[in-house]
Amino acid sequence: MQAARHGASTSPRSAPESGRIDWAMLPIGGYAPRWFMAPQHIDPIEAVRAWEALGAQHLLAMHWGTFRLTDEAIGEPPLRLARLLDRAKRSISVRGCGSWIPASRDG
Repeated sequence: MQAARHGASTSPRSAPESGRIDWAMLPIGGYAPRWFMAPQHIDPIEAVRAWEALGAQHLLAMHWGTFRLTDEAIGEPPLRLARLLDRAKRSISVRGCGSWIPASRDG
């Protein structure tokens, strides 16, 4: 069985003490300019840090591309995330808005 958890915090202290997290759904958009948006939204770099701190197996990036909310281009968040993970030799699959990820019973 896969574990899912939703919380208001992306702090490592918010990781559950019992069991692992399979999927971390983290926001990657609505972050620019940082001086104004940092208290409300995390950027792709902070999302990767939270994903690693939570120890989740997968990162599901959300909160981007629906409409232009802030100063970054509407398609910038997943591009920044992909470049960041590519430099770290990690792979990512970016899905378009409204796409589905098939559920798996094997975990």
